[in-house]
Amino acid sequence: RSLDLEPINNVVDITNFILLEFGQPLHAFDGDKITGNKVIVKTLPNGTKFKTLDDAERELTDQDLMICNTEGGMCIAGVFGGAESGVTDATTSVFLESAYFNSVWVRKTATRFDLRTDAAQRYEKGTDPNITITALKRAVGLLKELAGAKVASKILDLYPNPVADFEVSLSYARTNSLIGHDIPKETVKQILTDLDIKIASETEEGLELLVPPFKVDVTREADVIEEVLRIYGLNNIPFPDQLRFSLSNNQYPDKEKVMNKVADHLTGNGFLEIMTNPIVDGKTEVKIKPAMEAELVPLLNSLNHDLNALRTNMLYSGLISVAYNLNRRATDLKFFEYGHTYHKVAADKYDEREHLALFITGASTAESWKGKAPKVDFFQLKAYVEAVLSLLGLGALEFDNTTNPDLEFGLEYQLNGKTVATFGSVSKKVLKAFDVKQTVFFADIDWDLALKALKKHKVSYQPVSKFPAMRRDLALLIDKSVTYGEIEKIAIQEVKRILRSVNLFDTYEDPKLGENKRSYAVSYVFEDDKKTLTDKDVDKMMERLISKYKETLNAEIRS
Repeated sequence: RSLDLEPINNVVDITNFILLEFGQPLHAFDGDKITGNKVIVKTLPNGTKFKTLDDAERELTDQDLMICNTEGGMCIAGVFGGAESGVTDATTSVFLESAYFNSVWVRKTATRFDLRTDAAQRYEKGTDPNITITALKRAVGLLKELAGAKVASKILDLYPNPVADFEVSLSYARTNSLIGHDIPKETVKQILTDLDIKIASETEEGLELLVPPFKVDVTREADVIEEVLRIYGLNNIPFPDQLRFSLSNNQYPDKEKVMNKVADHLTGNGFLEIMTNPIVDGKTEVKIKPAMEAELVPLLNSLNHDLNALRTNMLYSGLISVAYNLNRRATDLKFFEYGHTYHKVAADKYDEREHLALFITGASTAESWKGKAPKVDFFQLKAYVEAVLSLLGLGALEFDNTTNPDLEFGLEYQLNGKTVATFGSVSKKVLKAFDVKQTVFFADIDWDLALKALKKHKVSYQPVSKFPAMRRDLALLIDKSVTYGEIEKIAIQEVKRILRSVNLFDTYEDPKLGENKRSYAVSYVFEDDKKTLTDKDVDKMMERLISKYKETLNAEIRS
């Protein structure tokens, strides 16, 4: 209990105590349950069923080392004991095992079964192959003292290929260079000797060393130098009075400054920044969107079966955070996140992309005595997206309806044929998968593409025009299938230099207008920086627009 372990019985408690005392895992078997009176270390065929101490039945592979008797497995070697061979209160004969296992095999098996046991953690980091008998004798001594045990056999030690010491060359010059301070040679040798590192030979330039196997992480010259520095003490390394350095930063734009500028804007509009886990449940992503399976990047050694792949989009991980807050009665949310997505593009080729994601849901303003707050909507998200793009100098982008299957409806903003922003209302299917019961609007801005565009963007000063602007309004009767975006796009293409803005300020529907017909009231503002526009100039532009609307959209002009 003092070591924060739950007592089981005197035999198992002793093996657990030795684990913490020596760092050497032991396993105790009920001797009467060892069928055939033989202990065999081997692998079993793929698909073999094995019941472990937690009463879970696991399916073995031929890459899982097992400790067996003549009939079958008794223990997953170095990882977890079996349910049938463990020591119980009825045990009278104990077989003690103290072994050295390959760290890679143990780690792969422990990861495969998600068994992060104390023994597995020791073995996968590397144990001392020469301490097995010492630990075994210590356990036997405690069993005799505390459990009334009697030794019934001699120690059986199978060690056909002893692990050799690591041979490492150490240069004095390299030692002083890495540490940044000259340490006397005699001091270096004394430290190494105190650490049980043997000096095989010595020259004026350095040492040939034999590092004992229990120092599993000391296999290179740099590792030995680190050991010397650890004992010598960082506090004994003098610090110079002056430091000289130069800074060179030719990066434009400054990525951190741009990110902070956008983050400041969003937080000023009520957003909170979130940081979600880029490691996700790949099965969930594929279940929602099967087409993503080809792009999924799985983890080779996942510590958790439910976190086994890198995310392919920002939406799903963000919705986990949204659901978490909604379940705690925080229903009005505005979130943003900078993050990366990961995509498999070929057998051995991967792509990593950076994004800015926005999430809004619930009421658009706080509760007030003035009345019920309106809900957030698509146009509010659109305004946030356009504000961010405007901060980045990316105005007047081409746009089209999104084809993203995760969204019920939405838009895509495009830059030179590439999608720089996608936003809209999250589909009910996706919301249901994350147990979100209210509408969520989501935006994904391709941050890598936005920053590339910003590199080419030059801010230039343009004085306010000295000449007055002129406005014209136009009422168009067109099919409901025609979007306002098409009306705006035609206006921008036809009247480039003097058109300052296009705005939809009213829509009207009535059966008298015709089946599937809608009236759009659109305003146009014209301004010339070089002269005062006349009615004749503006009328000419409006006539060109009207002609194009009739030709392209089959529009009728309402008086």
